[in-house]
Amino acid sequence: MHMDHLADHYPQELSGGQQQRVAIARALAAKPRVLLMDEPFAALDGAVKERIQSDLRQLQRELGLIIIYVTHNLEDALAVGDKLAVIREGKVEQIGRIEDVLHRPVSLQTARVLGIRNLFQAKVIDATPESLILDWKGLHLETPPRLEKTGTTVTAYIRPEEVKILYPGRPLGKAVQQNLASGLVKDIRPVKEGYSLRLLLKKPEGEEIEVRFPLSAYSSLKLMPGESVELSIRKKGIVVL
Repeated sequence: MHMDHLADHYPQELSGGQQQRVAIARALAAKPRVLLMDEPFAALDGAVKERIQSDLRQLQRELGLIIIYVTHNLEDALAVGDKLAVIREGKVEQIGRIEDVLHRPVSLQTARVLGIRNLFQAKVIDATPESLILDWKGLHLETPPRLEKTGTTVTAYIRPEEVKILYPGRPLGKAVQQNLASGLVKDIRPVKEGYSLRLLLKKPEGEEIEVRFPLSAYSSLKLMPGESVELSIRKKGIVVL
């Protein structure tokens, strides 16, 4: 745990991160097969937390240890886990590989627990081997194929990173000629990956979606709140639950 140089220090002389490392080392001294950790790093700042999480993953691989990591912070779960279990009201809603749970939540409740954005309900108006066509209050969206009956109401979501803001005046390439919409920029805020935009759609009227893109794209667009934008939602970015 990289604590050899502090062997002669008293507990009160250690930082919060160092105390957590000591606690982990003390738990591992008994050579357990399973280690249960309940919000272990909630009080630590981001940089310290990331270093300890990295060390924890390395220890897990070296020792072949099973770690059950309980947290309300999804980023913490993604940083240390290989599998993810979503628990709601004391019951396991879904369990599986992190990628599967994140990209294919089994229910609306699971999606909400995971903090998935851009959830909506729409009616199936056509289903072919190539696509599923949804009607979201007048906005027709083409999604990947799925076995659904025409007329059925389904719950779906749009991945924020799969929405492309179109440059004014540029011809539309083939990749962005589907699922076109328009709206107003309501809010802009920086996030870890770049920028997040909150858009108020013109159709469906009054509905909002979040769009995320890297800093380089934001710098090129130079958008401001209140501006009108045209956008394209990638077919693969619409997931039906």
